[in-house]
Amino acid sequence: MAVWIFGWPLSPEAAWECFLLHFPHNDGAVVRFRASDGLMKSPKLQKAIKYLADKKAGTSVHIVWNAAKHFALNSPEHRAAIALNGCDVIKGKTDKATGDYEIRIRCPMVYPKYFRAEFNLGLFTIYIHEGLFRHLEEKGWISRYTAEYHTTVKVTK
Repeated sequence: MAVWIFGWPLSPEAAWECFLLHFPHNDGAVVRFRASDGLMKSPKLQKAIKYLADKKAGTSVHIVWNAAKHFALNSPEHRAAIALNGCDVIKGKTDKATGDYEIRIRCPMVYPKYFRAEFNLGLFTIYIHEGLFRHLEEKGWISRYTAEYHTTVKVTK
């Protein structure tokens, strides 16, 4: 719960994802969200979406952020990096009339056994050992799922 409450100002998306870990999910559960404007400002996401523009539906790009570099508050990537680190950006259907197309961003909510997340807040740095979350999952206190963000890319002609 602390990650949910104190993480909200840093990345509302990641805080919401952490909150939902507290509820039981069936194996393979997918929880859908609307992609926020703040999340979509990520230069890495924008680059992936631009790459997918002329690709067929179902084409995907895998994105990983450098935690030490992109979790910092002064990084334009921090919201996406914290919420999505290790995600697939997938092109969906294209509207034949307008050319607008759907984008899905899939992120498994799974924690590694050995990873220390570093959040550089300027005056101080917070370290979180994500193996703790893995242990809580193994004990049944939290439940894994896949977060899936949706948006529509409007094509201007």
